[in-house]
Amino acid sequence: MEYFFPKNRKLLHERIEQRLEKIIGDGLVEEIKNIINTYAIKDDHPALRAINYKQALSFISGEYDHETFYLKALYATRQFAKRQITWMRSWENLELFDINEEQKILKKIKNTKEIKSFV
Repeated sequence: MEYFFPKNRKLLHERIEQRLEKIIGDGLVEEIKNIINTYAIKDDHPALRAINYKQALSFISGEYDHETFYLKALYATRQFAKRQITWMRSWENLELFDINEEQKILKKIKNTKEIKSFV
């Protein structure tokens, strides 16, 4: 089994930061306000404790300013990515590739039995 992620932690953090900026720029806070105003969701609902939602709710309620909201969401996302990587490394037969090793990845895909059976 293969999984692709940057071996360079700095690159991973940069990608997480870019993704978070996009999520916020695409209207995360407005989406959550709309959900809160449209549905009768209890404060302890699991969806409202999700990464980025939890931090945005604290921003909406005035508990965080925008910078604190952003930094706490960034930290939570990085911690989640770290836990995912740790969990995936425990998988049997895991083969890791850096997502920047395009030729190596393509060669592996072309030589994989499971892929060949579909073609």
